[in-house]
Amino acid sequence: MDRLKHILNARPPANVKSEPDEAKIRQTLIRAKQAFYQSDRQRNTSYPEFLFCQFLYLKKRWWLLQIAVLLLIWRMLILSDSVDAIRRYIGGLAPVFAMLIIPELWRSRRTDSLEIEGAAFYSLRQIYTARMLLFAMADTLLLVVFSGLATYTERISLFELTTQFFFPLCVTCCICFRFLCSRFTDSEYYAVALSIFWSGIWIFLIMQDEIYRAVLPVVWIGLTVISVLYLAWLIRRVCLSCDSCMEMQTLL
Repeated sequence: MDRLKHILNARPPANVKSEPDEAKIRQTLIRAKQAFYQSDRQRNTSYPEFLFCQFLYLKKRWWLLQIAVLLLIWRMLILSDSVDAIRRYIGGLAPVFAMLIIPELWRSRRTDSLEIEGAAFYSLRQIYTARMLLFAMADTLLLVVFSGLATYTERISLFELTTQFFFPLCVTCCICFRFLCSRFTDSEYYAVALSIFWSGIWIFLIMQDEIYRAVLPVVWIGLTVISVLYLAWLIRRVCLSCDSCMEMQTLL
């Protein structure tokens, strides 16, 4: 018992420090963090893999519906003998093709998953950019195939396809992207309502033959180019301001 008390009461040798060295502890923590971050970076997916994951996340039924819309327009072009009817079909269904991107782009806001996505390794801006890129690639492929079929059957010229289909399509896309990441809580419904309203206005204008023929071809091409440029600016604006969606949703 006396020996045990002596061991417990014994002091450490003079050359042994009783207090830890804080500098070495900090150095150990820094090295541990560096090792952790290095290991974490090695496990992260590359951007192509991230893009593929986003492709798996998107619901493919909206692309199938877009294909159905284009097939319906192409079928109507073949069966119709009236130029006015062709204009009405194309002008009325072009906005529908664009509106089918709304459910997927608004999916994060509708399911209140912005904060979860914003906490991931890839930022919310990269997530939105990846989804818009996937839609852009898929829709471009669909529109190229549709344009080839429409012009090959000689039911409509490329100029008429540009003025009667691509122009209202671009304007509808501008409407949709204008409301994306806006501060309106029900921006999805505003985008759909305004797109339907624009579709009605466009059908009314193209059915007025005197108004349609009064506009020079150069004006139609200029309007189409302006709408494409404005759409590109809106997409850039969405990529830069998509984080405000999460902040606005948190405040609400």
